[in-house]
Amino acid sequence: MSHPFLPPPDRARPTILTAYDAHEHSRTALLELVGVLDSFDRVLAAGPDPDPAGAHERLRLLGAQLRGYTDTLGLEVVTATAGEDYEPALHEVVEERAAPGARADEVLETLRPGYRFGRRLVRPAQVAVAADAAAARTPAAPDSPETPDIPATPDTPGHAPQEQQR
Repeated sequence: MSHPFLPPPDRARPTILTAYDAHEHSRTALLELVGVLDSFDRVLAAGPDPDPAGAHERLRLLGAQLRGYTDTLGLEVVTATAGEDYEPALHEVVEERAAPGARADEVLETLRPGYRFGRRLVRPAQVAVAADAAAARTPAAPDSPETPDIPATPDTPGHAPQEQQR
């Protein structure tokens, strides 16, 4: 017989294992982060690298190590491949380009990757998309229906002066 305020024994065990797994996952992730910090310290202690290719390789290795750490945490990279449709839930348009033959809102390039943690979007991918040729960003003609409403002023033709309130 189980106690009324405690979960049944068959449900208590998975809860304890889940908490233990979460603790171990955090510990593993922190150890990987410490390894990345150690690598940065070693690179800085070595001093300037006179060989640009060697310096570039060190940075590449540090980046790969840091990506390994973010993978351990479950952080996923969000990008868009050229030719895909723009997805507002995953992408942020930061640039529109004329692209003959491309569909409007077709992704042309990922300018900065985004990141997702589980189901939650941490940062959207910043993308360049094809501009819609029909909706070119030019000022509207004065008599076009797309002209924004501008309040009339006393010197506007056809303006009827309003009575002043006393």
